[in-house]
Amino acid sequence: MIVDLKDYRCPNAQLALTRVLEAFEICSTNELTIITIEPSLERALVHRIEHMSYSMLITQATSRDITDEIVTAWGVDVDEDDISDVDQQHTLVVTKQRTV
Repeated sequence: MIVDLKDYRCPNAQLALTRVLEAFEICSTNELTIITIEPSLERALVHRIEHMSYSMLITQATSRDITDEIVTAWGVDVDEDDISDVDQQHTLVVTKQRTV
């Protein structure tokens, strides 16, 4: 499951994260990839997994520079003020943990 939060910043990124984790928890897919520009989302993801007692773990976290191609691929009207203070796009991979 891959979810690109495009240009979402907080609080919209946080709200989307909650919905995505709820859907991921009940689906049969074992891996979730979240793509975001919100720098605080990794920390929020760790807290949300813990708070909701989800059996999940962040297994990979990478970043890359935001390019014009990435912004164009979002296919939405991007407010330059919303992204003016970020220059990285983060990819977070979450894996369900098997319980024994």
